[in-house]
Amino acid sequence: MTSADPDRPRYTVVVVPAGGRGDVRQLDITTRHIRRAAGAVLAAVLLCAVGGASLLGLSPGLLSGRLRQENEQLREQLAGLEQTVRDVEAELEQLQILQARLGAISGGYGPLGGGEAAELARVVEAVEAGEDLDAVQVHGRARTLLERLRLLRGRVERDIDSELARRDTTPDIWPTQGYLTSGFGMRKSPIDRRWLFHQGLDIGAPRGTPVIAAAAGVVVRANYSPSYGNIVDIQHEDGLLTRYGHNSQLMVAEGQEVLRGDIIALVGSTGRSTGPHLHYEVHVDGQPVNPLEYIRD
Repeated sequence: MTSADPDRPRYTVVVVPAGGRGDVRQLDITTRHIRRAAGAVLAAVLLCAVGGASLLGLSPGLLSGRLRQENEQLREQLAGLEQTVRDVEAELEQLQILQARLGAISGGYGPLGGGEAAELARVVEAVEAGEDLDAVQVHGRARTLLERLRLLRGRVERDIDSELARRDTTPDIWPTQGYLTSGFGMRKSPIDRRWLFHQGLDIGAPRGTPVIAAAAGVVVRANYSPSYGNIVDIQHEDGLLTRYGHNSQLMVAEGQEVLRGDIIALVGSTGRSTGPHLHYEVHVDGQPVNPLEYIRD
């Protein structure tokens, strides 16, 4: 779906003939096309009614009354069809907004509503070509399309809620503002110059810089360690644990629930440390992993 004018959405649909025979066509659909198609339905039905009455030899008065009645019924049907089409367009627009939001959260999401936009194109094409002049039937197809879109929107909204909940408990943000001074893996220790395995990241920052929880969870450790200094461990879902070491001050206590972004400590240089920085680790089921595999923001 493309829309140069937000007040008049445009849907572009490519029609490929079955079996690969014939020309490929591209249809651009707007609200104006839908209303023109609805007018075609009304005109065609009225034309059929007048022609049929002439052949049957009905009197002008009887014909006029019957036409007025049928005309009123058609107006009601077409008014309902136009409202349904507006509802379909609104659902497609809302779906596009939700798709963009979900894509921003999850890093990518497949196109949504393409099949429904194509079905809308087929409805309009059939009416404009005179293949389907039954307003009730057209309205029924449009209503079915609307229900499909509402179900799809509900699924996308549930996916957004699920993705937000997953992100809240996944350590995908930097735990402090600073610069990376040492990565995950083998390195020469800055203290005794031996090659040792470094289980996390060292992030250099001024003393007192806030340290935040990288994800929601429960503080399972908040005390002093000879090697890590003032340390905080937070348990998250799915076997994830984050560790924050060498802090100058702890701002949380064991058993406390924290949210993603809550301040849990201040950067320091306690324990085995050569200067102010945060030592940050991520563990999965008790095994340290590279935190950079999770950090996205």
